[in-house]
Amino acid sequence: MYSELPQISTTILILARIILGLALLLSCYRIIVGPTPADRIVAMELFAAILMAHFIIMVLVTGF
Repeated sequence: MYSELPQISTTILILARIILGLALLLSCYRIIVGPTPADRIVAMELFAAILMAHFIIMVLVTGF
């Protein structure tokens, strides 16, 4: 079933992990510095979504 998936270039996966890492750092900054509690809550939801995307990329890299 998984052998039918297209192969993704390692460079693309590494670039995606770097971009997601930077997005995680920026959302952490917004959680800490956010001017209002609403901004902090939105940043926490964004952090969770980015973290899930990072896990998906890790699965694609490891093939697990």
